[in-house]
Amino acid sequence: EPRHERLALRDAVEVALQVVWGDVAARGVVVERRHEDGLPEVHGDAIALQQVFVNLVLNACEAMGERPPGERRVVVGTRRDADGSVVAYVADRGPGIP
Repeated sequence: EPRHERLALRDAVEVALQVVWGDVAARGVVVERRHEDGLPEVHGDAIALQQVFVNLVLNACEAMGERPPGERRVVVGTRRDADGSVVAYVADRGPGIP
């Protein structure tokens, strides 16, 4: 059952990073965190959000598999959008999707 509750999105992202840390390190990927301070809490299911971020980070690592180790970098963060929404993101240096 989904549990919708108030939570700090940053915390959900950080828990997901802890879950995948060994895999990320084994692939030679550097994770850069960019969290904006003072963000309001959001409503959601913490476990579901963590699973989304686990998948996004692992997909990003996989996408960079052909890159030299020094170029394998994932940027993960949280910020406030122009309209006031709280946003979490994952960006990588993979080849992209045509």
